Amino acid sequence: MNSPTDAAFVLTAVIDHFDGMHAVLKIEGGEQVRWPVKRLPDGAREGTAVRLTLSTAPSEEAERVQVARAMLNEVLRIPE
Repeated sequence: MNSPTDAAFVLTAVIDHFDGMHAVLKIEGGEQVRWPVKRLPDGAREGTAVRLTLSTAPSEEAERVQVARAMLNEVLRIPE
């Protein structure tokens, strides 16, 4: 598990059951989270393991910049 000082914090969860338009995810440590079914990966069902990534806005911005730069470099064939 990541430390609280990391830019992103990843939690592993398992889909416990479905409740209407939500899936109930059980997170390590026993906590539960209700998650919209439409935001689950394709093919997800009860027992499927998923990862939840929490990050701060600055790390999200840095990641978007990194992805955009990598895509631009690929298009222009500029070595990183």
